Amino acid sequence: MNLIMVENNIMDTASKEYSDYYLQKYAKWWRFLSPVEIPFKFFARCLCKGKTLDVGCGPGRYLSFLPDATGIDHNPEFIFYARRRGFKVFLSQEFDEDFDKSLQRFDTLLFSHILEHMEFQQACEFVKKYLPTLKPGGKVIIIVPDGISFKNDPSHRCYFDCNLIKKLASANSLHLQKAMYHPFPKYMSRWLVNDAAYKLSFQA
Repeated sequence: MNLIMVENNIMDTASKEYSDYYLQKYAKWWRFLSPVEIPFKFFARCLCKGKTLDVGCGPGRYLSFLPDATGIDHNPEFIFYARRRGFKVFLSQEFDEDFDKSLQRFDTLLFSHILEHMEFQQACEFVKKYLPTLKPGGKVIIIVPDGISFKNDPSHRCYFDCNLIKKLASANSLHLQKAMYHPFPKYMSRWLVNDAAYKLSFQA
């Protein structure tokens, strides 16, 4: 496969090229990331309460922090990797066809580092698709790269700042309750890798 084809396939998050790219990058940075895993674990558990559906779970980073979580992803390589680690995960098509949403609903829907791979309208529809799996009173958590972090992945398409998250929330009858930043304050996103996390709920 030539270089141009590989680069094009990296832009497709369902491709083997993308999963290889992601897992190699994750492994490369793991020894630098490991010291912050404890506060990251605490942050994840503060955000995601109760039974959680991790939509776009990738290889299962959040699943390793959350004791009662189910993951779904459209990349078969990520699902294979996550199942090998013992996580409860489904391919997106498997979840759509086989998971009984009327019997199994969730306290938290987690969209972590997934929406920035879509155009805005596609992201709105994507969130809407999974809202029926949320229990009454449940929360939606959206985590996206903030500041310079958006440039770290060639497949990123749409930069979700707080205003765009509010627009997405309004399109889905959701209300933005809180915006948080991790591991650094918002102003440091100009220089350091940082995440923005948004907690949403249904409007009363």
